[in-house]
Amino acid sequence: MRQFDAFLKNVNKLCQYIASFFLLGSFFIMILQVFTRYFFNFSFPWSEELARFLIIYCVFLTSVSIYRNSEHPKVEILYDILPKRTRYYLNYFFYLIMSAFLI
Repeated sequence: MRQFDAFLKNVNKLCQYIASFFLLGSFFIMILQVFTRYFFNFSFPWSEELARFLIIYCVFLTSVSIYRNSEHPKVEILYDILPKRTRYYLNYFFYLIMSAFLI
């Protein structure tokens, strides 16, 4: 089990590095687009779509890390009021819903 957890940790780090690379690439593509439009009156037809797709993939890749570490946004005011057993079932229900959306 430790080997599998170590493998998942490495996959998580890899996804974070790839997402960082995609975000940085999207930033540079947007800067290139602004620069060429402003100074050369020319725009690349592929740059906006590529930047958009890189940001979308960045969101998908970082969602792996967020889901694994349970860092997704949630309202905890009502959650803290509930009894421990109800919280367990509520978490189970939320994970089922999230799994349905991820599939």
